[in-house]
Amino acid sequence: MNDKEFTKHIVYRLLTGPEDDLDLKIAINLDVDYKISICNNLEEKIKLIRQVEKILDVDTLDIDTKRDIDRFDETVNVSDDLLNMLIKVFRIRKSKETIAETYGSLYNELILLYRNVLGNEITISQKTRINNIQHRTHITNQEVLNEHKSLSEL
Repeated sequence: MNDKEFTKHIVYRLLTGPEDDLDLKIAINLDVDYKISICNNLEEKIKLIRQVEKILDVDTLDIDTKRDIDRFDETVNVSDDLLNMLIKVFRIRKSKETIAETYGSLYNELILLYRNVLGNEITISQKTRINNIQHRTHITNQEVLNEHKSLSEL
């Protein structure tokens, strides 16, 4: 396994692990005073992803745009602090209003956050028609998840 694949597996373990452990790891990193940019701190990225999941009421790595498309026009309430942190940590070039304009825009941003930490292969994308409108749908790639699960069991 190469370093890139190993990092993706570590991210998977952090995403599926308990949040208490995550808080402790972040506190330890802040206390030790590493010269690590916040943009490279995986624990901080995972913490932000979990906050977005809670706002969207989505389980970790449970992406299915066909299932959730009916909610895409709903409005969501996201704090400015969270939006600022997302922009800073993930180096997002979109405006805060664009990221959290609707449930659908935040949902699509969550897909991009997953791809940022786990790679593009974490979701499967395809074009499809829903209600006679062309959409790009995304679902979680179960093969990639199963691969990470089997590595976790070793």
